[in-house]
Amino acid sequence: MQAEISEIAAALHCDPNTLRNNAEFMLFFEENKERGKLRLRHSMFKAALKGDRTMRIWLSKQYLGMQERHELAGKDGGPIQFKVVWEDKSAVSTRN
Repeated sequence: MQAEISEIAAALHCDPNTLRNNAEFMLFFEENKERGKLRLRHSMFKAALKGDRTMRIWLSKQYLGMQERHELAGKDGGPIQFKVVWEDKSAVSTRN
């Protein structure tokens, strides 16, 4: 379920520190938190192997270091041309 300690405490109607200060609970909590991560990772890989395109892309970025490159270029691959226009606000007239 991957609930946070504060969420578990709320469900049990107790202070979160009561759970944090219980060594047996914390050991149980951490072990199961890691098992949950493992199950999630397994299901993600399973989805990718079954053809989930989005998961394949995401996993390739996370595990293989792949990335999308976004390059900008001007006409025919040349530099981008731009023009800066400066408006002189001091020449604006005021009416009385």
